[in-house]
Amino acid sequence: MYNSIGMVISDELVASELIKYILQEYSGVEIKILADIGNLHRINNVFQSNCAFVSLEEILETECIIVLTDVGVFVNEFNSYPKKIIDFTGHLKKIDNNGNVHSVLDPISYIINLLFLDIDNISGNIYLPLAVFGKAGIDELISQTKNVFNFINNKKRYLDVNMPFNVIFLDNCRGSVIKNYVAYIRRQIPPSFSLRLIPVMTGIIADFFYSYNNEQYFVFLNTL
Repeated sequence: MYNSIGMVISDELVASELIKYILQEYSGVEIKILADIGNLHRINNVFQSNCAFVSLEEILETECIIVLTDVGVFVNEFNSYPKKIIDFTGHLKKIDNNGNVHSVLDPISYIINLLFLDIDNISGNIYLPLAVFGKAGIDELISQTKNVFNFINNKKRYLDVNMPFNVIFLDNCRGSVIKNYVAYIRRQIPPSFSLRLIPVMTGIIADFFYSYNNEQYFVFLNTL
């Protein structure tokens, strides 16, 4: 049981859900947030009494750190952190931190590493659900779909794309939330994969093309 947890974030979508879960499971824990960029108003509004936006020095004084974005120029400071770091980005996995860094792979990265030993010989198309952006992404899909059927102009609140009935090529998106996610997952998978967002709430679809002994094999994956 921790009395204080540090969290490094760049947007509030997934962070807000993680904070909510932590506060439900561990009442009384203090969460200190080092924020990079993004829309942070939901965390301010919902968790104001339990969370504080602090400096790097205060984050490093907590008992555990959760990393949800690139720590950038602060790598050396995190390298010297003596306690547990839970890293969702893959950015810190190569740091020699005496075993303190615990990496949490994205589901797509986990599946690719589970299926293939040599990922450099793999290409493919990955179709992701709105669930990768948490409940807020799903809520936005529902809201936008209702607006389409009611002939109302969509308000793109978080993801900055029109999602109903579209396939979104994520690498071409400019909104900060999607750009942060693409930067995060690109550190874990080869650039030969095309990342696409489809208007479903959950479920992953992927087409893998695997080259072996000058022959190409096709693997289709559909998981809910």
